Amino acid sequence: YSTGTLPFFTAVDINDDKKIDYCALVRKKNELRLVILLSAGKSFQHWLSDKFSGSTMQLQYCLLPEPPGRIDVAYPVISSLILTNNALNVMQMENRACIYYWDGTAISVFRTM
Repeated sequence: YSTGTLPFFTAVDINDDKKIDYCALVRKKNELRLVILLSAGKSFQHWLSDKFSGSTMQLQYCLLPEPPGRIDVAYPVISSLILTNNALNVMQMENRACIYYWDGTAISVFRTM
């Protein structure tokens, strides 16, 4: 990554409310989690993921916005996801590990590894 990028932080409208939401990977000791700050008027509501697996001592993950569209996965099982809103890719060593998306009422996760 270039020195001007922050691979552990991104902004995307994940819940399609036309307001920017902020996403960050945070580490506390050996735990790595995703925090999503959902815009709520003049404040934010936070959402916290389950712990990520694997080593958190080295940067293995990055965040990338995902536009609406269809995601197909062939491994470990064949599955598809239709995104109607923007979503968030969590990349692990340049491979998509999972996608966090708004299912209409809450944030859900689609595992791709």
